[in-house]
Amino acid sequence: MSEILGASRPPVLRLVLPCDLKQVRDAVQSVHQFLEEQGCDEQVLTACDLALVEACNNAIKYAPAADVPVLVEGICGEDLIELRITDHTPGFEWPKHIELPDPESESGRGLYLIQTLMDNANYFRSRGENVLVLRKSCLSAARNKKETPALLATPENHDQEIASALQQSLLVNKLPELPGFELAGFSQSAHNVGGDFYDVWKVSDDSALLVIADVMGKGVLAAMFAAILRAVLRSLPGLTRHPAALLARVNHLLFGQLSGAERFITAQLAFVEASPRRMVVASAGHCPLLIAEGQQVRNVSPEGMPLGILPDSVFASEVVELSRHCRVLLYTDGLTEALDGDGERYGQERLSAWLAGVNGNAKELKGELAQKLADFQRKISLNDDQTFLMMTG
Repeated sequence: MSEILGASRPPVLRLVLPCDLKQVRDAVQSVHQFLEEQGCDEQVLTACDLALVEACNNAIKYAPAADVPVLVEGICGEDLIELRITDHTPGFEWPKHIELPDPESESGRGLYLIQTLMDNANYFRSRGENVLVLRKSCLSAARNKKETPALLATPENHDQEIASALQQSLLVNKLPELPGFELAGFSQSAHNVGGDFYDVWKVSDDSALLVIADVMGKGVLAAMFAAILRAVLRSLPGLTRHPAALLARVNHLLFGQLSGAERFITAQLAFVEASPRRMVVASAGHCPLLIAEGQQVRNVSPEGMPLGILPDSVFASEVVELSRHCRVLLYTDGLTEALDGDGERYGQERLSAWLAGVNGNAKELKGELAQKLADFQRKISLNDDQTFLMMTG
């Protein structure tokens, strides 16, 4: 249930969010539409979207009962947006200093992202009710430069800091263990921060979901969409065993934001089961997944459009049996499109040939491939982010 107090000054949106994670995206979209109608630009809207997703997910996750809703309010003044999330959880102590948590920790990332994205965040805790108040300047870039030089004296540097912080928050240094397999990930950013990321999370004791994605473009919007994609994927645990259905759901949820920002995302998901040794792969316009068995390399590339192109895209999946001593590589196009000093691309053929001729565990092969790429590009600066996931077993 939502209520827009359009005649009030400033305009106010109030909505009641049921204690259901599946309804968070609809609530966030309602706030997005409200703020958009007030003239907020796309970058501000995207920041508010991501902060709200994190805040609402936490409010629902720790709710004492399923029938206790969350109140979400949006207030749009001439120069400032205020978002309020009222919950009925036991609450927590708001840290005096919020820093990026250890990569091995899954807690604390939400608060870090919220603090990074918003200009101000305050948490008011009381018995039976807590209110998180988030504020974000909604001044246009031109107006900021004319009227508030002290606030945003170096907007490009500020955006770069936000993008870098977002990308750092996505890094996972310690990957979960999967019986019979080893995993290793690598990510290196080009000069401008982009939207590459990889992720792996346990589904059960003997299964995991592998994710790799590439957001079109660079800078803060690309990094924001990468963070939003990760948050949305992790908010749909019921679909992790069905990568094609998961991509379809994520595309449906993000289509409005992606198309509105004229962005798209290529992504690849692989659900891996240790027993039986098999993998279910789905792709949203991403590079082919490579599987090496002995000196034979197989390309796996199920059909699927990038996220954000069509609202009702259908994605195919492919089931692959995994032999002993196989080598599996998920990667972004920054690898195949890497250039040497003569302008020659590294290419998929060269990448496949490398994978066919190597042996070792995932960590060893990660280091070898990273060095191979560095040697190839030693006479030229990195022209695109390079990210990959290696699995051996």
